[in-house]
Amino acid sequence: ISAIGMRSFFVKVDGSLWGMGENIDGALGIGTSGLSSDMRNEYSEFDLSVDKATPVKILGSGVKTVVAGKYHTCFTKADGSLWGMGYNGTGQLGNGKKETDYRDKDYDGIREASEIDPILVSPENVINYALSKTSTWFVTNEGKLWSIGGGQYNQYSSPTPVKRIDNLKIVQVGIT
Repeated sequence: ISAIGMRSFFVKVDGSLWGMGENIDGALGIGTSGLSSDMRNEYSEFDLSVDKATPVKILGSGVKTVVAGKYHTCFTKADGSLWGMGYNGTGQLGNGKKETDYRDKDYDGIREASEIDPILVSPENVINYALSKTSTWFVTNEGKLWSIGGGQYNQYSSPTPVKRIDNLKIVQVGIT
């Protein structure tokens, strides 16, 4: 179970991933998107046409864990791969894109920098991960810490190992 703001997710025993709530920037991963979040002013608007008041199935099987971030959501599958959906303006989903690679779909002057369906973030064997407002961090079974997005280590749109930290033994990860 993971929740943030007006979004909640859970994984059932059968490995299916479910979500409900606000679908800003496609963070529910159901192929639609509500209004884009305004990261400069940190607000969003509820959109009854795409937000979900009851749980909807996102994936039917194979999901192990889920973490809801402020603007994006990630989950791991049983094979250890990391997947994500939602806002990708700082490259936090690792597909090589950032805000300037997206277009203004509704002609309001704001680029809709989001992935509304789950995309592969990392095929590595991810054992733990955490999301910040603008980045995704994960640890592989080799003990390497990786970071995507946000620009802290110039890792804007593809996974970058954090070179100063290797051979980690993770008990729990959290970013505020």
